[in-house]
Amino acid sequence: MLFVGPRISSITLQGMVRKEAIYELKEGETLENLFKYSGGLSAVASTNAVNISRIKPFKDRNQELVFDRFLTTVNYSTLNKTKGFVLTDGDVVTVQEILTKQKNKVFIGRNVNAPGSYGLDIYKDLKTLINTGAKGVSINTYFSKISYY
Repeated sequence: MLFVGPRISSITLQGMVRKEAIYELKEGETLENLFKYSGGLSAVASTNAVNISRIKPFKDRNQELVFDRFLTTVNYSTLNKTKGFVLTDGDVVTVQEILTKQKNKVFIGRNVNAPGSYGLDIYKDLKTLINTGAKGVSINTYFSKISYY
């Protein structure tokens, strides 16, 4: 006969991690342990803002409180990994995604032969971008009226 006791804690992990799930952690286990159990963070995870939604413990609740849950944001990249951020029963951990914006990127469109995004590290000026990157101006371009933004 095998007896499985009640769950010690339920920690919900969601967002940009390898395995979103509800995990059971022992008392004193940290955010670092949780990420290890989930297989780690995904490549697009933002470590600057890991949100932990926590329920107030029973002993700290009273009738005057309007909210029984509060949000803590942790910068995981600067977190002291030896001390860690200890998780408790009912925590919901959400890992945000990094920004989709890119540096050194320019988009050229409309009347060029190859519209699209190009890196500024190769095309230093507009003329090089149009002639080399975008493969020149389309033959149906009306040069008498040119708009500048």
